[in-house]
Amino acid sequence: MIKTLRELYKELDQLFLGISKFCWQCKDYDCQGYVWLLPQEAERLYKLGIEVLEVNNSVSFIHCFSDKGGKINVELYKPQCPYYKGRKCTIYKSRPLACRMYPLNFASEDGIIYLVLHLDCLFSRQKGNISFQKQAISLFKKVDLELLKKMVENYKLVYDLSKFPRQKNRYLPLIKTDQFFCQ
Repeated sequence: MIKTLRELYKELDQLFLGISKFCWQCKDYDCQGYVWLLPQEAERLYKLGIEVLEVNNSVSFIHCFSDKGGKINVELYKPQCPYYKGRKCTIYKSRPLACRMYPLNFASEDGIIYLVLHLDCLFSRQKGNISFQKQAISLFKKVDLELLKKMVENYKLVYDLSKFPRQKNRYLPLIKTDQFFCQ
């Protein structure tokens, strides 16, 4: 059973062992954009000197919402994370769950939240076979239900206030998240 966020980080790092070789070749920009944070991550990253932006007193993001004039603009289309420089994450060891999960993520379709695998990711195209998909589902089935509930609830808040790209993201739904709670 994965009871803490730290334990989940370790399990995700194991699941994605070797992903960096794909990232160096990547031409896609899905790793950029709105990096949402769980409340405990926002607090931890803020203490590390990473700028965090809280929206509507409900959800936090790594602050990447400044336009060219320095004004905050939460409608920027796929803003670049300020900690992604030279095709490298400068806060890699401290990166939040949203970054550690990618190319896995949550997605909402008709009010149903799914665990999904993004298909634009080079790693997904190379390693996203049925065996990998089963490993990912199995990993999330081991997450403590309270922790998973917090993750899904936080994602719902993010989804409700986010402006998504003009075109639909390409992803493969792996499992409805409510299936985790029916075990």
